Amino acid sequence: MDEATVIVWDKKSHTEHFIRRATFDNIKGRSVGFIVPTPTVPQLAEANEDVFLDLDRMMEPETETQNLRDISLNSWLFPSWNFSLFQEPEPMPNVAATAGAPPADAAEAPMPDVEVLQHQQIGDLDAITVRATDAKALNRWLAKHDYSSSPEFEKWLDVYVQKGWVVTAFKFARPRNASELSSPLIRMSFTTDQPFYPYREPQSKNAPDGRELRIYLFANERMQAASGQFGQNKNWPGEVEWSDDLQKHSTRLKNFDPSLAKQLGLPEATMQQAHWMTVFDDYSSSRRGSDDVTFIPTTNESKVPNPIVEYKRTETKVPVEAVLLLVVIVGVFIKTRHRNGKSTF
Repeated sequence: MDEATVIVWDKKSHTEHFIRRATFDNIKGRSVGFIVPTPTVPQLAEANEDVFLDLDRMMEPETETQNLRDISLNSWLFPSWNFSLFQEPEPMPNVAATAGAPPADAAEAPMPDVEVLQHQQIGDLDAITVRATDAKALNRWLAKHDYSSSPEFEKWLDVYVQKGWVVTAFKFARPRNASELSSPLIRMSFTTDQPFYPYREPQSKNAPDGRELRIYLFANERMQAASGQFGQNKNWPGEVEWSDDLQKHSTRLKNFDPSLAKQLGLPEATMQQAHWMTVFDDYSSSRRGSDDVTFIPTTNESKVPNPIVEYKRTETKVPVEAVLLLVVIVGVFIKTRHRNGKSTF
């Protein structure tokens, strides 16, 4: 299973807009289901699949042109001689973000039993948002509605139950004979203290391996992943693949904000304030025992990757014989001045 996610962070309203596309393989059964935990009840709406194609085009390397004056020596008598006096500069290395400390999570007051907060049909997706205070009861409720059920899954649910979070269960029908398919694109909008990606998974022996995860994060400033518990490490293994302030590319991206806002079903003003895009890639084969990924601001504002520099060379050829003739003329002039008793200094 491969995943790609768009996160748009509205700092002023503390709202995260979350869009995830998951590709499932080796599908069995009549339907496919997945669950997303959030701190608050999300608003749900459809999103346009083309958004990921546009974002990948956005990440194509930029090209900068630098003019170089190349002065070389050649010869009238020996045309094959050519000595360049200047070389192209070496490219600068990329600079990646560093990790910081995660904020504390705020817990809500517990609710009794399992409470259905909303039930919506969005396109081909059936979505139910529930809240519970007991992970065992929630696990039974999900099993009753044809979702995964196991002791490992119950333990995974308990973390969010203890924090007072809600979970939204999505389900869509599997087309006949389809063994691989992508989930319909849904935007979840919810309030939260910090933008995050629900990275934790049940510690099951059947957890998928060999996945790729890409996160397109939009915020009002460059962001980095906060430290946490990711296996044996405190740093999330995701790496910065692309990062830049989109407002600095007004010519190239003049239609980007309206186009993306339309695809995501968001106001243009929301995309305009979230003008810094950072793209993270994670190729981890397993997420067992990991925290969710929380994103925090960073002072590192370097561009990733560096632009591809194309050099435009302007060559000026100076004949060696002309240089030697000039040296002879200057030497004769100086010698003549000395012979006449006049110093040049």
